[in-house]
Amino acid sequence: MISSISWLLTALLTLPSTSIASRRISNRQADSPVRTIYQFPQAGHVENIAVRANGNLLVTYVTQPELYEIDPFATTARANLIHTFPEKHGAYGIEEIEEDVFAVVTGIYDFMTGQPVVGSGTVWRVDMAADGETTEVATIPEAQVPNGLTVLRSGAGAGEASAALVADSLVGCVWKVDLGSGAVDKILDHESMHMGSIPPGINGILVQGNTLYYDNMGTGVFYSLPLKEDGSACGEPTVIAEGIQGDDFDIDGEGNVYIASKENALYKISAAGEVSVASVDVLLGGLTSAHFGRTEADSRTLYVTTGQGRVVAVDVDLL
Repeated sequence: MISSISWLLTALLTLPSTSIASRRISNRQADSPVRTIYQFPQAGHVENIAVRANGNLLVTYVTQPELYEIDPFATTARANLIHTFPEKHGAYGIEEIEEDVFAVVTGIYDFMTGQPVVGSGTVWRVDMAADGETTEVATIPEAQVPNGLTVLRSGAGAGEASAALVADSLVGCVWKVDLGSGAVDKILDHESMHMGSIPPGINGILVQGNTLYYDNMGTGVFYSLPLKEDGSACGEPTVIAEGIQGDDFDIDGEGNVYIASKENALYKISAAGEVSVASVDVLLGGLTSAHFGRTEADSRTLYVTTGQGRVVAVDVDLL
């Protein structure tokens, strides 16, 4: 078991300072599509990212149970602490569930034994319209490594958020957490989500319409899976691409997938299924997640987080 989660413990060993200082970040180099928005001190592991409607970024920290907000348009970037989750060792997936309200999943790991604390995975509701007011939605009793998080919506993805779907990278499944009642169900458990010879298993996860997209970091495969309205499978997974050690990802309006990879590269899967390396840059070390901006000014900007504590902006039209 210890070796099976060594990939996670490696990230957890570099503990950042509990004090996050602001610093001026240099602008993009001439003709470069990549620029640093913010660098956390001591290169702590930034895990995931969401974007508010006002353009600000919300980032989770895996080496501290914290959620930060960053204004990517500010001349001097600052990471403002929104919330510290109690008795948790890391914050992971995050996604908006309603206007300016976000779901976040956290978990606990025992550094001495190298074991996850089974059942410590917790989904939270963070209301940014109420100054980051945070309430617990539910714990996931059998979760081991809750990681990526996406939202299940009614009406083929066009309606209200009904549940959070949480990828468990060690169990190799997807947990469904009802956002109203807090009920928990192992809604998806497929071989494609399990760990291969190299851990972890399922990692990044995203629902669009009635389709679930996910990657398996250990096997290097990116999939799509049709869903019923309750989040259960409606058919078998389809392999979209192979050979990508993918983490979290986003999809643009044209159907192109941009995948953050631990291989220090940003991958692109075109709507036609063609795989290419969109960018390899010194700033893109140990990519963990990617999310497009939401304002007119940055709709073609992909914000990327890294395991080196960096938040980076990538102009995809310059790639």
